[in-house]
Amino acid sequence: MTSNVRSFIDELISNLQLDFAMKNLGQLSYFLGIEATRDSSGLHLRQTRYIIDLLDRFNLIGIRPYRAPCVLGTKLSMEISCLILPNIVT
Repeated sequence: MTSNVRSFIDELISNLQLDFAMKNLGQLSYFLGIEATRDSSGLHLRQTRYIIDLLDRFNLIGIRPYRAPCVLGTKLSMEISCLILPNIVT
C-alpha cells in the first residue's frame, strides 16, 4: 500500500487486520519477478533480475544474439495461405 498520508495507511492496515491475517514485510524490493526501486522521481519497476535468472537457468548467459535474415517490409495477416517457393517445379 502506498499513500502520501501515513495516517491513512495506518488506519487501512488496522481495518484490514480485523478481517485478515497480515504482517508487514517492509519496503517492496522484489515481487513476482519484478524489482522495485523508489527515488525522488517515483517508483521504478524492472525485470532485469528475472531475465538474468531465466538466462542462467537455460545456460544462455554470455550467448551472443543470432543474426537471422528477414525480409524487410513483410506484412503479416490473419489469413491462412500456402507458402510459394520460387524455382521449384512440381
